[in-house]
Amino acid sequence: MEQVFITPCTTYDKEEVTTAVAKILDFLQPDDMTGKKVLIKPNLLFGATPESAVITHPIVAFAVAEYFEGLGAAVVMAESGGYPYEPAVLKSIYKKCGYSPLCDKYLCFEGKTGTKTCADGLKSKQFQLIAPAADCDIIVSVAKLKTHGLTRFSGACKNLFGTIPGLAKPAYHARLPKIEDFSEMLVDLCETAAPAFSIIDGIIGMEGNGPSGGTPREAGLLFASRNPYALDATACRAIGIPPSAVYTCAIAKRRGLYKEPIDVVGMPKDLQPFKLAETHQGIISLLLGRIPFLKKKRKLPYISDRCVGCGACVKVCPKKTIVQDGKNVRIETGNCILCYCCHEFCPHKAIDFVKNT
Repeated sequence: MEQVFITPCTTYDKEEVTTAVAKILDFLQPDDMTGKKVLIKPNLLFGATPESAVITHPIVAFAVAEYFEGLGAAVVMAESGGYPYEPAVLKSIYKKCGYSPLCDKYLCFEGKTGTKTCADGLKSKQFQLIAPAADCDIIVSVAKLKTHGLTRFSGACKNLFGTIPGLAKPAYHARLPKIEDFSEMLVDLCETAAPAFSIIDGIIGMEGNGPSGGTPREAGLLFASRNPYALDATACRAIGIPPSAVYTCAIAKRRGLYKEPIDVVGMPKDLQPFKLAETHQGIISLLLGRIPFLKKKRKLPYISDRCVGCGACVKVCPKKTIVQDGKNVRIETGNCILCYCCHEFCPHKAIDFVKNT
């Protein structure tokens, strides 16, 4: 039976987090780590502050790194969000996210890549990965508890998309524009990366228009499991999302990558449901929990007057449907594949949604 452990952790006080992290990882009983190369993989979407709830809090990532170092592992910490996977850019991102100087002893700034095959992959048989993910012995996924405009939920499985180097990510959206196909690829990737341990930072999560444009939401919890899919299914239930309404969870269950019931230790009884992203609100989305993969019209993104013309959306658009003239930016919606990368990677929350009629 799959096991998931949840423990209360109400603040990002270093001592409290360190104690809570040790508690959840001790429960999972790690094997001897002496000499093992361990990658700590946080969620650093872009250069956001820890207080924004966009990223895995640096105190959590640091506590996890210290824990495995204490077991004798050679620990490295690395991530590749929606920015070029280059040393200078990485240094800037880590600093903006509060990871430097706190985590400098673990951070990888090299910007190198490698490859791994996925013989059983349904949508991808091979992945180019950041070198720390391709070369390590063990991956520890340290995700953030967030709702998501495209995938409905962002957790341990989705966090592994950050092992794809920088701006190579949009190509996957372009090749797999359907949510179900993209999610199949995410499960292929998770199986390729094969995290030995998965943790979700739910001390302060994000609800609404996540993964970057939502609202911080206190949950006061840390989640952990050896199985990333069981962990995601449990975290979904904790915030009021049926796992069957999240493609990666439903796909993983169909493939036999986790089974119900899950042995959950410490499931909260009084956590109120998280508000979903606007793209998943309404009666049809509510029915998704009972009728998996029910189709509905998705909402088109549009650029609001909050836009400052930074061009982040232009760089990440898979189909190059966003054009910029000076500070004027517009979306040519006729070619839009509704991947919401523009919304996800906008640092100014300037992308809103309108119904696609």
